[in-house]
Amino acid sequence: MGIEYLRLHPGRRGRGPLLLLVALLLAACYYSIPSSRPTSHRAVYEFTIPVEEPKAEHVTLEQQQQLIDQNHADAANEYAKAEEEAARQLANKEREKVRDIKHEAFETLRNQTTKEANTTSDAPSRTLAVVFGRQKAEPESGSWIKKVDNVTRIAEYIVDDPTAPLHLEENKGREAAVYVKYIMEHYDNLTDVTVFVHPDNKAWHNNVLLRQDLLPTLNRLNRNHVFEQGYFNTRCDLWPGCPNWILFNANATVREEHRDRALDTYSENMWRELFYAEPFPEYLSEPCCSQFAVSKEAIRAIPLDNFGRIYRWLLHNEFDMYAGRQMEYLWQYLFLGEGERCPSMRECYCKGYDLCFEDDSELERYNQARRDDDESWSGPNGVRWDLKSSAQNTMKELEASLPGTLGIDSKYANVSKSKANPKPAAVERPDDSPAEPKKPPPGDDKVASHFGK
Repeated sequence: MGIEYLRLHPGRRGRGPLLLLVALLLAACYYSIPSSRPTSHRAVYEFTIPVEEPKAEHVTLEQQQQLIDQNHADAANEYAKAEEEAARQLANKEREKVRDIKHEAFETLRNQTTKEANTTSDAPSRTLAVVFGRQKAEPESGSWIKKVDNVTRIAEYIVDDPTAPLHLEENKGREAAVYVKYIMEHYDNLTDVTVFVHPDNKAWHNNVLLRQDLLPTLNRLNRNHVFEQGYFNTRCDLWPGCPNWILFNANATVREEHRDRALDTYSENMWRELFYAEPFPEYLSEPCCSQFAVSKEAIRAIPLDNFGRIYRWLLHNEFDMYAGRQMEYLWQYLFLGEGERCPSMRECYCKGYDLCFEDDSELERYNQARRDDDESWSGPNGVRWDLKSSAQNTMKELEASLPGTLGIDSKYANVSKSKANPKPAAVERPDDSPAEPKKPPPGDDKVASHFGK
């Protein structure tokens, strides 16, 4: 037909190629311009890469149950942690409540006493009792106490002699039984301040700055500070005992790591026997070693029956050999309601003994000299006299800058002298005759030996 058309219309023969070209251009435009019309299946595979959807993993009923159990366990752990934190916060509040009650009782009694006495008076004007215990075979122990200035009463307990004026029903409880027994027997007749000490004046655990001697320690003791605080540990060196020393219900790992602390003897049962429902502290900490001063107000803020309960516990304690150790870190809680009481060494020396270093660096310099003095004895060739001499010179230099005189040997009598109370002490001991002071052996004295067993 096309050929016949061109034959009949010879003038239109040149339009064929042009029409063909136009048709091709229109087709090209049609496929290059995006359109909303649906693409064919073929077009999809020409311009996109099909993504295969992941196959669903098959989970067994057992696996589903394990997942549910794990979720429940995680939720239970979170709940337990939340309960533990809530209990801890509640326990802290209860501890604070107990501490506040004891402080309030102490403050009330102290304020009553303040009306009768001027708190700014000289410290030695406050009456003082010194309490200690010893064995019958060591009559010379404690004789040094007669040299303490302005002592109103000396109470000497013979722990293994039931015929002595002051004694224990049984030789148990170490020094703790002596201290508690004295309080029970003198509860209504206490001096302003009572100091509880060991029988020997020289010991490693006494204050190094005071020559590790209880005589200058008691002579310099600021009795007004004890009156204001209620309780004062006579030892200023923090170790051993501070910080975080005794942990209740410690696990086997902690007990093994700190075997010297006898942590296995500190239990919830022990606490309940002594303090009933009072919440036990997270830690018990204060400087060792059961030598302290207490005001009569702090003692009387505690019911007498409480001391009777503690005394009975000491006599029937299954851990008798550790009884003194157990009470060693309980005194600050008993009198103040505080689990931890670890004042700085500088504060202790300054407020407790009027020995005030200008700053911490000066005290650290003194402590370093002490360490050098100790280490000089263990040099590879024996005593390192150069280090020892330098250390002792540094200590003397710093001691000379402190107020007053520390005194050594015969100079003790000149330490903190006062005529405020010239009366001699009333000595409560079986033999009131003076005894020659015992020369303490060098090194560590075993306090337990004075109490037998």
